[in-house]
Amino acid sequence: MGAQAVQGAVGEMIQDWLMGHPILGWGVAHPLWALGVIVALLFMSGGLLRAIAQLTEQLWIDLLRLPMRVVRWGLAQLFPWWKPKSDSTINTQNSAPVGLHEQNHNGSQSANQQLYEIMVRLEQIQHAQTLLLQDIKELLLKD
Repeated sequence: MGAQAVQGAVGEMIQDWLMGHPILGWGVAHPLWALGVIVALLFMSGGLLRAIAQLTEQLWIDLLRLPMRVVRWGLAQLFPWWKPKSDSTINTQNSAPVGLHEQNHNGSQSANQQLYEIMVRLEQIQHAQTLLLQDIKELLLKD
């Protein structure tokens, strides 16, 4: 058998295989489109793998927190007067604004000064609220 006969037989086998697999045949006939499809599939599979990784990470975190939550729940059931403080409760207690009656004992401040201080505190509270809303949005987008 000559070299041309072997090449013809191999070429015929490749043609038969591509006919049996039409998607791969299309990829061979349109290499740029096939490259684009492969790149798109890689990006989509990367996103899927990232989502799976985040899901498993959150699952492990929840599993590791479970014993502490069970202990906290058990203590709350055994001792109803015991209430654990959450981080948000502590933060609001520490950052509570001082009232006007505590601020102005002797009435020495003018009404304009008091209004100005109230406005400054309201702006600070609004800024803190905006930051908290941004944190909430980030957490929701992360999940």
